[in-house]
Amino acid sequence: MKLFIKLIIVGVLGFASCAKSAEYKHNTLAKEGHDAFANGNYKKAVKLYKKACDTNSGSGCFGLGLMYHDGEGIEKNYDKAVKFYKKACYVNYARGCGRIGIMHQYGEIVKKNYNKAVKFYKKACDLDDGSSCLALGLMYRYGKGIRKSYDKAVGLYKKACDLNDGAGCYNIGTTFVANKGVKKNYLKAAKFYKKACDLDSGHGCFRLGSMSHVGKGVKKSYDNASELYKKACKLGVEAGCYNIGLMYDTGKGVRKSYVKAAEFYTKACDINSGLGCVNLGLMYEKAKGVSKSYVKAAEFYKKASDMNIGRGCVRLGILYDIGKGVTKNYVKAIEFYEKACDLNIGHGCSNLGNMYENGKRVNQSYSNAVELYKKACDMNSGVGCGNLGRMYINAKGVRKSYIKALKIYKKACDMDSGPSCSVLGNMYTYGKGVKRSHGRAVGFYEKACRLNFQEGCENLEKIQNR
Repeated sequence: MKLFIKLIIVGVLGFASCAKSAEYKHNTLAKEGHDAFANGNYKKAVKLYKKACDTNSGSGCFGLGLMYHDGEGIEKNYDKAVKFYKKACYVNYARGCGRIGIMHQYGEIVKKNYNKAVKFYKKACDLDDGSSCLALGLMYRYGKGIRKSYDKAVGLYKKACDLNDGAGCYNIGTTFVANKGVKKNYLKAAKFYKKACDLDSGHGCFRLGSMSHVGKGVKKSYDNASELYKKACKLGVEAGCYNIGLMYDTGKGVRKSYVKAAEFYTKACDINSGLGCVNLGLMYEKAKGVSKSYVKAAEFYKKASDMNIGRGCVRLGILYDIGKGVTKNYVKAIEFYEKACDLNIGHGCSNLGNMYENGKRVNQSYSNAVELYKKACDMNSGVGCGNLGRMYINAKGVRKSYIKALKIYKKACDMDSGPSCSVLGNMYTYGKGVKRSHGRAVGFYEKACRLNFQEGCENLEKIQNR
């Protein structure tokens, strides 16, 4: 917080919102106060800011308010902070008005009051404070303290952007994508995202990168996408770190590098990208770009699970199931499979069904297993469909039916489940539930083999050598 306050004060002198108030350029006391603060001489800064404020210098009052707010160089006093913010606003210093608006919007120090927030944001915006124009636009967008109006929101985003507020440019770009207040237009969206990115809006860089990645609104370019993702990552946008990590992981658009993928997944995970944590865990589990470590994999899966990322729950459940990186514990495995299933991750439901089918720390129940496999299959889990098909073939929890099994296995194979494709090959080889067909059997075995299912390759070799 102290660093944040220091950066605000250091940046106050050159802020565009001062444009309407020539007093700041000529107020030597405020400038000297700023210099003293920047050099860590807080007592001198307080003294100079007080003198500046006494001469109705908005920047002096605002700087003093920030120091009382943070309690650096002076005893923390929220009442005095509010007093000096308000005085700064009264003498038409935009940032003072904007700060009071923020406090009323979020109930910080003062009582939450959207109507008052709107009032102060409006004054700050009229004084050309871009961030306040954006804030006011968002109040119109969501109807907080004022009647909802997409048109007015868009106008205020535009003004914020014209005042070189990157977040304002980002928001107006998003309106052109979301078709809110303006007609959908990807070309215009890209234009505003670019300006946002040029103004160091990480989200603007990420959105423009996403558009470059798929060729929407701009020419498709993996090179541009990767550079924009990198900039977004550098600016603290976790999705940017994750996406560039994924590009290095898969080699799509950049030269494949597991080392770089792990590096960016680490950055993503560090700034709370659950998917980044999951993929980083997989890197440690499979020794891609990092030394193999199931312990570290479990650590990252746990972090993802804590963020309610279902894939992390599944992977952590598997480690508890097999006892790698953690002590084998079926109860824990069930806990994480259940959480994954509740988060609509089909693989979690399927693995939980397997626990019921085999009676692992739960009472064996084929009917419960079937129910969970069906739920997984409905979520388009190839593994879940494959398990459900097997239950129909083996008459576990359901009446035996090759016809139903065939339909389910086909769905699984269409989702690239190698084992299910191989089973289909067997069904066509021996005429189980279908008429025998050498050609179809070969086709399914070939697909299973392409999906790296070894048994499918072996069955293909057998049937071709007959």
